[in-house]
Amino acid sequence: MYADSERIDAWMFMKLHRLQFAPLVNTPGAWPVVMWAFMLIGLITSLTGLMLAFDYVRRLLRRRGKKKH
Repeated sequence: MYADSERIDAWMFMKLHRLQFAPLVNTPGAWPVVMWAFMLIGLITSLTGLMLAFDYVRRLLRRRGKKKH
């Protein structure tokens, strides 16, 4: 028998990391759609972070360039 913490760990890994929820597994095509949606959300978040970082570096370099003159 599993201890409570081991049962919670197993549930979190199987359900959250692999998205093995019954409605997703039992409905054909639902799991790939949800996975693609999560991947697109991750891609958009990553691209937004990169855009903000490049903008910050560009502004920082502009300020340093103006101070030298």
